[in-house]
Parts: sequence; C-alpha cells; structure tokens
Amino acid sequence: MDNSGRAGTLLNARQARFVEEYLVDRRATHAAVRAGYSLGNDWSGFYVYFLTDPRCGRIFYVGKGKGRRAFSHQAAVKRGHTDNGVKSAVILDVLRSGLDVEVILFAGGLSERAAFAIERDLIRSLRDSGLTNISGGTVTAAESVQARAITMRRKLKGYDDWAATTSDEKLAQVARVFGPPEEFYKWYVGMVDCLADGLGFSQMTTVNAHPKGAGYGAA
Repeated sequence: MDNSGRAGTLLNARQARFVEEYLVDRRATHAAVRAGYSLGNDWSGFYVYFLTDPRCGRIFYVGKGKGRRAFSHQAAVKRGHTDNGVKSAVILDVLRSGLDVEVILFAGGLSERAAFAIERDLIRSLRDSGLTNISGGTVTAAESVQARAITMRRKLKGYDDWAATTSDEKLAQVARVFGPPEEFYKWYVGMVDCLADGLGFSQMTTVNAHPKGAGYGAA
C-alpha cells in the first residue's frame, strides 16, 4: 500500500489526481496545473515519462527508462526505425508538421522496480485515452505491424529508384536468392500492401505468392 492509502499502486495522491485531471481534457500540462502536481526535472536513476503531441498536449506513450531513453524514440524514427508502428506513425506525423515530440518527466529518481510499477499503473489508467503502448495491451501486435507497414508503404520508391540506389552486390544477392530483382520488388511491394491493408499472413500467402515459392521473404 502506498502513502496515499490505496492498495496495488505506487501513485501518490497528487499523481493520482493528475491522472483524474488528465482524463478531463487530455492535456498533460493543464492537468498537472489543476492537480497541483509538478512535472519534475529529476532525471536521475530510473524515471517514468510521457511522449506528448505538442499540437494538442495529448499523451500518446508512457515509458520508463534511465539515461537518454526518453529521448530515443524520435531519434529512432528519424533513422527509419519503427519498433512500435503506431507510436512511430504519431511521431512521424508530428515531425511532418514541423514540430518535435514533447518529452515530459512524470517521476524521477526511482528504483527500477518503482518505475515499472508506476508505468504499469499509468498505462492501466490511461489505456483508453489514446496510448500507443504495446506493453499493457493498449495496442495489439497486429495493429503495430499494420501501422509499421503503412509507414513503410509511404516511404517506398518506384522500382527504378530502388534499383538505382541499391548496390550491385545487393542486387546480385537478390537475384541469387529470389530471382529477377524486378519480380522480387513487385512481390515485396505487394507484401507491404497486404500488411498495410490488415491482411493476415495466411491471406498474404494466397494473395501474393512469391514467384519462387513459399518460404521466401524480403531481404
């Protein structure tokens, strides 16, 4: 039991009040003011943080970490990494608007165990308010895969551009393993389309069979 007298949570009274206020209008900084809760700057030890959309103040991801972890998400998207497709799509949309994702520290100076517990409580409390977290069941694995495929589809080049920017060594490898590069690329684009349209793997095999047969995938 925590110091607020509630069993099963590590949120203190003001942190719990923050959650209640956030659910009113889904604006993190406004909720903190109304709750009398100071969103801190103690990044020591383990901490719990929010990623928020600067255009509206909405929290779209709750995380825990230490060091520079909280600031790694946007950097990863800029490098083309999409570990969580739904989260990455939100970050990409913010970047395209000319802004940066806002990182807000919720609680710092924590033990790893306390950070896990607070993160879990926050995800459970905010899960129906637009979170993109996969951990805790807020986004299914299938939804994340689909979102990643949609992001990939937006970035796809035409075959000529792809071939022109792919090394001769890579093209030769594709030819050895998959057959003619142009046929492989058509298949690959089709697979991305299937994933982006939400088709399951069994449906993908039927709709978009690889020209050299089952068992082949993108290089």
